Amino acid sequence: MPTIEPVRAACLTPPAAGGVAVIRVVGAGAHRLLAPHLRTRRPLDLDGTAPSELRLCRLVDGDEVVDEVIVATHADVRGRRVVDLSLHGGPRIVQRALRLLSAAGAEIVEPASLRPWRDATDSAVAEAVLDLLPAARTPTAALWMLHAGKALTAALVETSHRIGSGDAAGAAEVMERLCRAAPAARLMLCGARVVLIGPPNAGKSTLANALADAGRAIVSDQPGTTRDWTEHAGSLDGIPCVLVDTAGLREPCDALEAEAIRRAAAQVQHADLILEVLDGSAPPSPTDLTALASTGPPGGTGGRRLRVLNKSDLGCAEGWKNPPVPEEAAPVVVSALTGAGLPDLRRRIRGALGLESPTDAVGPLTAEQRELCEEIRTLLAGSPPDLQKALGRIASLLQAG
Repeated sequence: MPTIEPVRAACLTPPAAGGVAVIRVVGAGAHRLLAPHLRTRRPLDLDGTAPSELRLCRLVDGDEVVDEVIVATHADVRGRRVVDLSLHGGPRIVQRALRLLSAAGAEIVEPASLRPWRDATDSAVAEAVLDLLPAARTPTAALWMLHAGKALTAALVETSHRIGSGDAAGAAEVMERLCRAAPAARLMLCGARVVLIGPPNAGKSTLANALADAGRAIVSDQPGTTRDWTEHAGSLDGIPCVLVDTAGLREPCDALEAEAIRRAAAQVQHADLILEVLDGSAPPSPTDLTALASTGPPGGTGGRRLRVLNKSDLGCAEGWKNPPVPEEAAPVVVSALTGAGLPDLRRRIRGALGLESPTDAVGPLTAEQRELCEEIRTLLAGSPPDLQKALGRIASLLQAG
């Protein structure tokens, strides 16, 4: 009779207070073992879950909730079933989760035995991912790293095979895709910097609080309350970000306000995305309409921009109803106070950052990988000797992380 492989579990990353830990459960019975301990709002079928799908669940011990976890499932290089649980409750919660799995029948093992990829050709990429995991800012980012590392390895191997079979154009296409995804991958690793600008009393602070799900900025009906920029660390549907609230842009009435506005402009220069927030309940000024009709970010920066019409709970002023912009550049209408329109705004933000579907943002994960990918892309446009050099660079990526 065939031997039934036991279910094994391990924490892949050192659990740290306030950090993210990933527990991996491997084995043919992993899904059945976990099913009684995962609760969701809608039915969860681990056997039918796509590898790119991330599900938010509660890990439970009877009627008691151990932690909220993000669950991903796939098969490893040996074809074994793998379930990854991303927790953020600290070392004690991780230990309790491991004890729960042990009591359910899993064998708790050393992390090295369940590392994501066991083939010698791709172990370096796996090592790079495991080095990065403790720095993940959200559970979604942690699981993204695991899947992105595996997909990166597969793309590099595919590039190598295409070069070997004489399909240099196909190899270049794969490498171009990786290089294009590098900025989005960097945002998943390091977080996106989203800067809110706009006139006074447009509701920037309220919107920053709502998007960050926090109450850190002082909010007032009096224009000019924010006199300096403030940061709100948070996440947008699992994408790590820092929301930067800035002083209202207008003609300064004193030296202090002038300095606040100068600092707001400086923040724009370092933004991954600019949210230009306008008060949709008040009639637009000529300056508002000029800004709305303009293309590109303010101040000639290279960042991306989204326009937001806030205060929809107070109604929409007549002048905003047919804005002079193409449909794809139309502002997002929201109420930061009531939450109306915020799901659409979050979706638009993810799209503007290239992360509408984070699992598609597969690119190089480290600075060394980015440099080698760019070099390989250049070599693939060259002569046969350059193609051989490209193969060597791919080997370096797979062997040196």
